[in-house]
Amino acid sequence: MQSAREQYVECGLAGQRYAIRISEIQEIIRMQNITPMPDAPYYVQGLTSLRGSILPVICIRKLFGLPEKTEDKLTRIVVVQQGTAAIGMIVDQVSSVLTFEHIQKNEGSLNQKQSSLVAIGKHVDGLVGIISMEKVIAGLYA
Repeated sequence: MQSAREQYVECGLAGQRYAIRISEIQEIIRMQNITPMPDAPYYVQGLTSLRGSILPVICIRKLFGLPEKTEDKLTRIVVVQQGTAAIGMIVDQVSSVLTFEHIQKNEGSLNQKQSSLVAIGKHVDGLVGIISMEKVIAGLYA
C-alpha cells in the first residue's frame, strides 16, 4: 500500500475530492482541442497532440458514472504516466498537493468507480478518494 508520507495531487470531480500519487503525474495542462475517436469506449474523450506526441484523453466523470459538465477555466487535463503508457485525464479542477495522516485500503469493487478507488486518505480537511492510475490505464488497454 502507498506510504502515508507520499504526496498526492488533489483533483475535484462533481464536488468530490480525489487524489492521484504525484509520482504518477507527468504534468497538468489546460484543456486542449480533442479529436473524437470512433468506436472508442464511452469514457474516452478522444486524442490530443502534446508536443508532437498523440495522447489519448479520458473523461474521468464518464468513467465514474458522473454527469457531464461543460469545461470552464478551472478544467484541467492531468497527464499521467504508467510504465510506457501515458493518458490525459479530464478533471474539474486541480486543488493542491496533499499528504495523508492515514490511508485505508478500499476493499469494495462494485463498479468501475470503486475499482479505480484503491484507498481513502484521511486528511485534516476530510476524506479523499485515492485513484489508482494503474487500474484506470489497465482498463483502457484491456
